[in-house]
Amino acid sequence: MLKRSEFLRFAIISMLFYFSNSLWQSFFSLFLDFKGFNVIEIGVLRTSIISLRFILSFLAGLLVDKYGSKFGALFSEALLVLFLFLVNYITVFPHALLLCFLASFALSLYVQLAVKFVSLISEGRSMGFLFALYYFAINLVQALGPGLSGVIVEYYGYYLLNWLTMSLFMVVFALTIPIFPKTSSYTSSPETGVRVSAVLRRKEVLFLTLALILHDFSIFISVSYIPLFTKHVLLLSEASIGLLLVIKSFSRIVFQILSGKIIDRIGGRITLLLHFIFTSIGYIGIGLVRNFSEMAIVNAFMGIAITLDLPARRYLLSKYAPKSFVASVSGFSDTLVGLFTISSPVIGGYLWYTTGSRSVFVLSGLANFSAIVPLLFLRVKAQGQKSLER
Repeated sequence: MLKRSEFLRFAIISMLFYFSNSLWQSFFSLFLDFKGFNVIEIGVLRTSIISLRFILSFLAGLLVDKYGSKFGALFSEALLVLFLFLVNYITVFPHALLLCFLASFALSLYVQLAVKFVSLISEGRSMGFLFALYYFAINLVQALGPGLSGVIVEYYGYYLLNWLTMSLFMVVFALTIPIFPKTSSYTSSPETGVRVSAVLRRKEVLFLTLALILHDFSIFISVSYIPLFTKHVLLLSEASIGLLLVIKSFSRIVFQILSGKIIDRIGGRITLLLHFIFTSIGYIGIGLVRNFSEMAIVNAFMGIAITLDLPARRYLLSKYAPKSFVASVSGFSDTLVGLFTISSPVIGGYLWYTTGSRSVFVLSGLANFSAIVPLLFLRVKAQGQKSLER
């Protein structure tokens, strides 16, 4: 079991990592628009960073379980340095998609190493709180990124933003070597594969994964088009768009710790159910807003809704999987989710052109209600974990 002091070292590196990441990712859709890509291409590329991150999660989880979280952190940071060095030079869609693949795998590595690390230091009912504490820490610094990015872009341009972010990731890489704590890893064997397979066949894991597939498929229809909606429909400046992202991030920060307490008190299933309902309401609301003030209210509400998502889904997956290979199980679930969400941005782009930009968000929110159904079949308590651990 890792010492709590090592969680602080892990949190410091993670905060630096996600602050740097928020600088480029917040304005990536608008950067692609600046580079001349069309709406569908932007939707595919922006969502591919999310979808491919999920699709590559099983491989990322296996690597993290085998070589440890510190290896995953260093590899992830090195890949993002390479991505940001090359991204300013993209001119055609295939090259952009290849770079998105690179960034997605880097982000996937960090997601899975965090799942493993937090599950290793958690004890009993504190797991939900520790996941929430971790997301609170990274949301705190991610709230600063969009506002700063908006100012940099407005006065100095996208290229400087990318070069600056690359430099920051190089600093994070250098700090990771002495600061990031080591975690346990396993040696691959046929028995390991059998145990992972046994967990993946459990009904709880299957129903949870189906719910996440329906949820992310629905949300990814519209999420990539929010920056374009705010710029071309609401006619807001880059600085105003950055402020909207700051508002969403701030509401996440305020509510994140409480969300962990909620998970530990009422369980991951009910928390995830509330997230699905609130998110549907939020995306329908985006489709109805008319100005900055209304969008700011929706963003604040969405920030609260988002806090209920990742801690709850990681809590549930960690409950159903032994800690020795929790990253592999979490990664496999994320991979299935990613495979089923590949077509979502194409659907969103088609709706944008055929039925109007607002319908993209309304239909996305309505479709998200379907994710509630599999959760009704999800058992609250996980059983048999100890037998799988042996």
